Amino acid sequence: MYSFNPFPILSTTRLILHEITIADQNEIFVLRSDPRVMEYIDRPKVQSLNDAIDWIQFIHSATTNGENIVWGICLKGASRLIGSICLWNFEHSNHSVEIGYSLVPEYHRRGIMNEAMKAVLTYGFMQMKVTRITAVVNPMNKSSNLLLEKNGFINSGFLNQQNNELKNVLYILEAQKHQL
Repeated sequence: MYSFNPFPILSTTRLILHEITIADQNEIFVLRSDPRVMEYIDRPKVQSLNDAIDWIQFIHSATTNGENIVWGICLKGASRLIGSICLWNFEHSNHSVEIGYSLVPEYHRRGIMNEAMKAVLTYGFMQMKVTRITAVVNPMNKSSNLLLEKNGFINSGFLNQQNNELKNVLYILEAQKHQL
């Protein structure tokens, strides 16, 4: 079981990764209701501010219980949340976690998620002492596939099929392959 108390704030050259709170409800609504953001995420879009609040309360409870950790992504010097990145789906028996992320489209292709991912990977391997971080990605999400490969993840093949279509690809990054 992992403990995230106090919540670990991560800092990079351009970013602050912090705990998401109710104060972020408007930004979470914008992020998780945007069809471009949610296109490849197999979760329901939020439909209202109440849905955003429910999601924030859910992740807060899961973080408190050591079941996941979700950071809000902000540019340094700005308080506006522009994305999120998480470690979840903890498999304690093999010291494995899954990474997930989303970013407001106006911030795509600026290296922001790459920078956030490097910080979270380091946290997972160095602080949580996991030995493997996985990602499950839609094969059509080329940007996400490239981001993972850029960070050393290996495409281990298709995970499942739905209606005779390949639905997801499993990427794996082993601790010994991670470049700090």
